[in-house]
Amino acid sequence: MAKKIITASEIQKMKGYDANKTISANELLEMAARFFMDNDVSSSFALVPVRFVERANAPECGYLDFLDTGKWEKMEHTPTIWDIVDNGKEGVVGYKEYKVLNNLPCVFVDEPYYKPALLTFTSIGGYRTERKSRQGLKWHNVYLV
Repeated sequence: MAKKIITASEIQKMKGYDANKTISANELLEMAARFFMDNDVSSSFALVPVRFVERANAPECGYLDFLDTGKWEKMEHTPTIWDIVDNGKEGVVGYKEYKVLNNLPCVFVDEPYYKPALLTFTSIGGYRTERKSRQGLKWHNVYLV
């Protein structure tokens, strides 16, 4: 008698993880458009993969937007992730990555949605991207030109 093979997607369903959840291309492109309209043509932002399942306070939408640099300029000190996200713990989404990026405007994307988000910016949005890495962290910078 053959045993039934249990797949990863079946285990995800049993654990209550929504494997079919998608990230909104419209929201990503609107976010990028707002960023480039408010900043210089030479500006860029980082698209950073983060495993949300391992972090506290992960947003349901599959990404975390840190592009609004205007609120950073109003602060008296260099902003850190705990200025923007509550709890200031290493488990918070983007904490370690944000420190490596040295306060670069960025969008943290849940790792399973990273490649689709990257393709959304390049194929649909027409933005340029460049792969970067520092201290073991890998990401793509997104450029208008």
